[in-house]
Amino acid sequence: MNFQDLTNGKKLTANEAALFEVIYNEQKHYINEAYSCLGCDELAAMTKQPVSSIKGTVGSLVKKELVVTYDDGYGDLIYLSAQNV
Repeated sequence: MNFQDLTNGKKLTANEAALFEVIYNEQKHYINEAYSCLGCDELAAMTKQPVSSIKGTVGSLVKKELVVTYDDGYGDLIYLSAQNV
């Protein structure tokens, strides 16, 4: 599967593409499992970007239906959307 397949051909900004790649590389180990340890704080630490920037980019990826978020009571966790698993 290549990047175009994963994004369903949707146009992504450079920030969206870079963050989606990080999320995919972290989540591919848990495909078909209801597990995620990724939140905006973790992604900010991994990418050395401000949390506010990560939140905005994650929001864009949610709108494009590439990732979903779930509040586990401690904060939002980020998952690949069902179309990417």
